[in-house]
Amino acid sequence: MKRAVLFILIYFCFARYASASLKEDVKSGNLLYNDKKYSEAAKVYDKAASEGRGRGIANFNLGASLYKEGSYYKAIESFNKAIASGEARFVAPADYNIGNTSYRMGSASQASDINKAKESLETALKFYKRSIDLNPDDKDAKFNYEFVEKRLKELQENQSKSQQQQNQDKNKDQNNDQNKQNKAENQNQDQNKQNQEQNKDRQGAGGQNQQKENKSEKNNQDKNKQQNKEDQNKEGQQQNKSEEAKREEQAEKKNKEGGGQEQQQQEQKEKSENEKQQRESQKQSEEEKKKEEEQGLSAYQAPQDKEEGQEMTEQEAKMLLEGYKGEEATGRVIRMRKKPVNLPEPQKDW
Repeated sequence: MKRAVLFILIYFCFARYASASLKEDVKSGNLLYNDKKYSEAAKVYDKAASEGRGRGIANFNLGASLYKEGSYYKAIESFNKAIASGEARFVAPADYNIGNTSYRMGSASQASDINKAKESLETALKFYKRSIDLNPDDKDAKFNYEFVEKRLKELQENQSKSQQQQNQDKNKDQNNDQNKQNKAENQNQDQNKQNQEQNKDRQGAGGQNQQKENKSEKNNQDKNKQQNKEDQNKEGQQQNKSEEAKREEQAEKKNKEGGGQEQQQQEQKEKSENEKQQRESQKQSEEEKKKEEEQGLSAYQAPQDKEEGQEMTEQEAKMLLEGYKGEEATGRVIRMRKKPVNLPEPQKDW
């Protein structure tokens, strides 16, 4: 690659066809370039190219200065302008220098982006090939082509090895992860197995406890049922007592009401019986009295003698008086007969 730079400097020294002014600018730029004042040299070359004087050599030397500065993209642009100037003598050297610039770009990006580095080296090989086709005797172009080709191959191999190493590392990581996962799964399985055994033991003990609990619960349920039954019986008894008391109260109330009625009925009945007895007694008394009167009247109604002209005796007068009294009491007319009735003599105690 160093030989390519020497070629550029030597070429600058033999730019014989430029005008005196262009020759002075190129000479001034070359001096600056040789003094490694690449930025100042680039300004002189750019001025000459912008004035339209010797665009081929001005752009070519400008590309070389930019290349030294590390402005690779601008350098390639200047070399392409030199090719586009139409001067055939700059085409092969410009292709050669574009190859050099592309190589530098690939080397700079190799650490950060290997694919971009490969692309730049492949571009360098294309321009070296163009330069060799235009100038088969250019040993520098051939040397650089072989050199870059070897670097590209090494880069591809390194990339392949790196990719393989990455794949191995990835597989290793995956295997490690898988091993860890398997180990974790085995641990989980062991833990699950242990948990199952513990659960089984717990279930065995728990089954007995459950049976005891079930038995105790059943006993409690039976007790609760018995208690509920007793409570229901007590409640039923209390309810029956309450209903019985209620019925008794109702019966008592009814009896009271009925008793009042019965008492009234009894009183009425007694009253009726008393009235009946009174009526019967009165009737009996009337009958007895009537009977007595009839018995007395029979005596008064006894047949009389035909002797009516005789005088009344004292006894007949008493009887007549009694008869009048009887008429007043009974309202019946009593007729005395003339024939006397033989009555017992009252006992004379006077």
